[in-house]
Amino acid sequence: DFSNDFSLTYRMGLDTYTDLQEAKLNKGGQITDVNVGGGFYRTLNVRNSIWNHDLILNYKKDISDKLHLSALVGGNNRFDQYEQVGLASTGQLSFGLFRHQNFTTTSARDPLSTNSMNETQQERRIGAYGNLVLDYADYLFFTLSARNDWTSTVEEENRRILYPGASIAFIPTTAFDISSNTLNQLKVRLSYGTSAGFPVPYSTRSTLNQNARGFITPSGTVLATQGISNTLGNPNLK
Repeated sequence: DFSNDFSLTYRMGLDTYTDLQEAKLNKGGQITDVNVGGGFYRTLNVRNSIWNHDLILNYKKDISDKLHLSALVGGNNRFDQYEQVGLASTGQLSFGLFRHQNFTTTSARDPLSTNSMNETQQERRIGAYGNLVLDYADYLFFTLSARNDWTSTVEEENRRILYPGASIAFIPTTAFDISSNTLNQLKVRLSYGTSAGFPVPYSTRSTLNQNARGFITPSGTVLATQGISNTLGNPNLK
């Protein structure tokens, strides 16, 4: 607090986790997929982190004995990062030993799903918001709110979304001093609100898939392939 009416709040948060996964199959196991029938070992390292920052200016004022005003304006900065690194090996040499060096072939592409196991996603979202509350005698409340978000996951002309809200609330038990063992508080509230939703990263443009081990010729030569993704990008996403 830097005055009787104003206060400033800063919050920082980090939400993170690391997930280590393993999948194992000895050679000769009961599986119909010929790609892994000679043994299979997959390791996957996943890390997800969310950094969140908020700076909020608060204002409170008693306009009269019964009428009170509170308001805030704030800014938010959020950064999401998802990282995934994986290896899959086939062609087990020694039964029961699961180390990548105990397999004849190792790749960053899963032989079961044919998908790449290496992936990085980043998303930045910046927001500005405000909230205004009028309180009359602790039983009648009128609230106005608005927030504007900008995101990095869509094209520049579609990055901004404004979503307002409003509500009015009435507490008859306080207004009429109703008190009983059956009913200690009754509140009636009417509200309107909207919220923003943005697509996941890298959805607005078609991408190129690359496979460093697309084909192996009869002579053992490894051929790389490139192809357009099966998912079509949409630059008009909002």
